[in-house]
Amino acid sequence: MTVPKEYLGRGIKFPFQIDDNGRTTMSEGATHLAEAIRHLLSTRVEERVMRRDYGSRIYEVPFEANDDATYALIRQFVISAIRKWERRVLVDEVTVTPDHENNMIRVRIPFTILKNNQEGNLVFPFYLHETSNV
Repeated sequence: MTVPKEYLGRGIKFPFQIDDNGRTTMSEGATHLAEAIRHLLSTRVEERVMRRDYGSRIYEVPFEANDDATYALIRQFVISAIRKWERRVLVDEVTVTPDHENNMIRVRIPFTILKNNQEGNLVFPFYLHETSNV
């Protein structure tokens, strides 16, 4: 069973892009859902003026030790944000793996689309010692 695009939505592409004709690029379906999760995790809590509680708290951990305690905190912040703001998916387990070669942490987010139990997967790069993740 495929999920109707209406359920997964359609919206402005993230990261924001403009096509050759000067129009805003749109995305839909599973692509839009993955972009919505990336956008959620890339937004700091209190960053949005009209929705101060939207976003993720993972930006509270930069400059923390690169250890298991920090990974557990990142894991919890990711799960909490997705459970609160992305009601189209179910996320129970998040894997946080250091990538020392590229100076980042890879956050693997397996999820299930609730409408049809279709499984998906997203990998979100997070940099402990930098302020930009996009």
